[in-house]
Amino acid sequence: MSKTRTLHEIVQDLCGPVSPIGATHHDERRLENLKDLIELVDRLVFDIAYVAREKGRQEHSVQRAGKLAYEALHDLYGSLEDFAEKPKNQ
Repeated sequence: MSKTRTLHEIVQDLCGPVSPIGATHHDERRLENLKDLIELVDRLVFDIAYVAREKGRQEHSVQRAGKLAYEALHDLYGSLEDFAEKPKNQ
């Protein structure tokens, strides 16, 4: 019986490990893997943003896709806000 792999698992296999472990000879490769993963995420977010622009269209199927993409970007933004540095005076 074969196991169905998720997209996340496939991408992890393609890019390789990205978390540094404190060993220079491993971490250099992991840094390159991280750069590849960042490039992929950047392109995927751009693709989602492109679809999100369609949320106001009249065609129902296009509007549904646009709204879904917009909501995904909104959720992503909220998640990323937690990682943003807050000004020191707040």
